[in-house]
Amino acid sequence: MEDQNFLKYFINEEVYVIPGDVPATEITNEPEIEETVRVAEEKVEEKTSVEPVIVTTPTETVKEEIKEKPEPAQEEEQKEQETSETPDYTPPVYSGHFIKGVLVVVHSKGLKFDHVDLLEKILGSIGMQKEDVAILPSGHMQSKEDFNWVNQVEKKQTFMFGLPDKWMQQFNSDITKYVNHKTEKGNLMFIDSLVELNSEVSLKKQLWAQLKSINV
Repeated sequence: MEDQNFLKYFINEEVYVIPGDVPATEITNEPEIEETVRVAEEKVEEKTSVEPVIVTTPTETVKEEIKEKPEPAQEEEQKEQETSETPDYTPPVYSGHFIKGVLVVVHSKGLKFDHVDLLEKILGSIGMQKEDVAILPSGHMQSKEDFNWVNQVEKKQTFMFGLPDKWMQQFNSDITKYVNHKTEKGNLMFIDSLVELNSEVSLKKQLWAQLKSINV
């Protein structure tokens, strides 16, 4: 190609560039650039956006359970009731077969107590033998569950011989002796000890008078 620098010596007038004559490579496509920038900004916004934290509140059922939570005293009482009704609970040891639904509690440490013959006569006066009833020495009642069992076990009649006042109050508010008290679990009679009955004729007569009205 020939050197064209010599042309500058032939052109004396100013040269103007007409917009239509600008090379295509120098024309920028501004709409396409704006669109590209907008898409890029949207992607940045999507990546940097923080999802809202949803705070949930307890349902009505949970609120009701929280509201109905028992007080400590009620909870303790409920535990005691559950303990007394536990299927694997073993009642205190007694003699007899408890066939007639009569419970006899004797103030004694064991099954070998004094004046068994007197007790047999007392039971015979109401048409029963030792095998027909449950004879429970007070010394075999060693826990609150045992006291609950005596109170709650199904029975028609209970005789309690020689128990201290504090013990009798565990079974009935009225601890008057030789009176057949009516309770939710059958009748209950407090009687002096077999030793006192054996030595006091007046106590025997008082007991015989009450036994006449007992029918089990």
